Amino acid sequence: MFIIMKRFKWFVLIAFFPMAYLNAQNCDIHFRDMINRNEWFTLDKEYALRKDSIKAPELRLWAKSLLNTYFNRPDSAINSIGCLLANYEDKIGFYNVVGMFRYKLSQLAVQRRYNVILEELDKFLNKFSAHLSLEDLNLFRDMQKDYKALRAAKSPKIVKLYRNIEIPFGTLNINFTITKEDKNVEHSNALIGLVKVKIHGKTYVFVLDTGSETTCIFDHTAKQLGLCYLQDSINLLGVKKAFGRAAMLDSLSLSGLSISDLMITIEDNPFLKMADSQSQKADIEQHLHGILGLDIIRRLGELQLYPYDRKIVIPAKETDLPEAGRNMFMSVNNYLVYVLTIKVVLWHFI
Repeated sequence: MFIIMKRFKWFVLIAFFPMAYLNAQNCDIHFRDMINRNEWFTLDKEYALRKDSIKAPELRLWAKSLLNTYFNRPDSAINSIGCLLANYEDKIGFYNVVGMFRYKLSQLAVQRRYNVILEELDKFLNKFSAHLSLEDLNLFRDMQKDYKALRAAKSPKIVKLYRNIEIPFGTLNINFTITKEDKNVEHSNALIGLVKVKIHGKTYVFVLDTGSETTCIFDHTAKQLGLCYLQDSINLLGVKKAFGRAAMLDSLSLSGLSISDLMITIEDNPFLKMADSQSQKADIEQHLHGILGLDIIRRLGELQLYPYDRKIVIPAKETDLPEAGRNMFMSVNNYLVYVLTIKVVLWHFI
């Protein structure tokens, strides 16, 4: 009986390991597919449940780095991408090395760590310039030029009162006309959110725009404020150009919070193109002064948007986040995709 049992156990072990190996391989394929399809919500849930089942350590760290990047964890993203590139660049392939390096730069740019970006660019180009495509090489060299102009810029500082901050907001219905390439004309409309901000003691109306990567002040208002320009067409995020002149704004206040040392872009007012008459253009120029973008919004922590009550609440105590199952991620070009409830939209930028 003992000999039979011994043989049986040996057979089970031999059968078990190939099956475990196949399951591990299937798990890795599943995670690679989610990454290739940009399924960040699904990856977020699956990684929390099955990360220990990922066989390839570089894939596990790669998935973690992407989640840190897309779910607004810049410190963790910088660290995990640095570890990935330091230990597994030969495993993930040169194309992905370049892509992940750009992600790392974008996270450093979010933190306004321009001197670190320049150091990272110097090391990367010294090592890989001979292997880069001409397009990528020119992109990185342009970034070097842009960030050299910004190295003296300070990181913005936000001071919040330790209480729930309520920010009233309004809406404006914009009608506009789109002329397509085939010359067909399409009429449409959009509802935009508005908030009041104070700059140098004067009240201005800004569009609240989660699709704008940077906070902008329209050219007419910038001239009134006498802002000091830094440089034109600066690549602010390391992924795509944020066209416009960069300038420093010493302070801006929004209800119960104040923001200082803010780098903004100066742009023409895009809503002027939607006006049908000179009187409409003058009205838009008088009442719309800028865009409150994600460079500020993402630093505010949790935002609770109450559309029926026309208010935004920044709570003193933020809602605890689950380990997985987030309802919003930040895309490379825009910060979108969130889940709506009936009474409140919850944005959690931490």
